Amino acid sequence: MAVDRPGYGYSGYGKPEISVKKQAALIAEVIKKKRDQHQRIVVHGSSYGGTVAARLAMDYPELVDGLLLQSASMKPHAERTYSISYPTHHPGLRWAMPGSIRTANAEKLSHHTALEKMRDGWKQITARTIILHGDSDQLIYPENAYFAFRELKNAPYKDIRMFSGRKHDLLWTKTEVLKSSLLKLLHLP
Repeated sequence: MAVDRPGYGYSGYGKPEISVKKQAALIAEVIKKKRDQHQRIVVHGSSYGGTVAARLAMDYPELVDGLLLQSASMKPHAERTYSISYPTHHPGLRWAMPGSIRTANAEKLSHHTALEKMRDGWKQITARTIILHGDSDQLIYPENAYFAFRELKNAPYKDIRMFSGRKHDLLWTKTEVLKSSLLKLLHLP
């Protein structure tokens, strides 16, 4: 199952929900309805979706058996914010931006605060976790993966893979690795 996060697709397009905690709670409600139908629930989050996936595993550990964090933003101040983000967030210019850009921009500018609020939650994650990241990612820096790996103190299984020369493109360039990682998380004891 794939979800439209608030502000994208048919989920309030262009109207961002900057609270990662609220986004995780919305997804938790969907998973709760499906939980009895599945032996295991594995959550895959890519980029900012990885932040939401980690928050979901922190706040609802009983709902998440496996966690795949791919090119995910986890560490405060360890991602690129483009200088154009600040002026285009101003109400005088924001209206002229496409809805997806407005949403992404609002999330980006609130991200540091959201990640700081998550610092103490890492110990709550009890899901088996795989972290995948490109070592040349200039959008969400590789130190995010190492940070998450260190902070996952109560995950019964954790693995990290860095891909040499890869940027923020694993979703398109490493699809087989993503699939095999999801299958591994489904079958780990």
